[in-house]
Amino acid sequence: MDHQKIQEQISQFMDNELPKELQQALFRHLSECELCREFFIDTKTIHDAVKELAYDTVPHAMDRKFEVLGMKETASQFRNRTLTISIPTAVYSIGAVIMMTLFMYVVGNIQEKYLSDQFLQSVNISRQQQTISFDVN
Repeated sequence: MDHQKIQEQISQFMDNELPKELQQALFRHLSECELCREFFIDTKTIHDAVKELAYDTVPHAMDRKFEVLGMKETASQFRNRTLTISIPTAVYSIGAVIMMTLFMYVVGNIQEKYLSDQFLQSVNISRQQQTISFDVN
């Protein structure tokens, strides 16, 4: 089965838009395909996290500042504003953050190894210099 189609069905399932007759085929595929199963788990995690986000209202002090500035309508528009993020956008964003973190970790390890090698090389040079100075005396 086409993985792109399965990923779209997973998104529809998360939004309660996937018909019941397609759900059985989706879960049968998920039981057989590890790649799609991982995508499902990641998507479910993000979907649950987004659902738990609380939309705060504008603090009273900010509301008063808008009133003072003569922006009463703006204050109510700002207070009632909601944040909407599509699941694929959230998945790709989190994936990008994970990839950047891994990249920074790998680069850090490479740099640490390079510095470690340079330190050991300088210690060996120092030991060689001490050995030479002892031989001269």
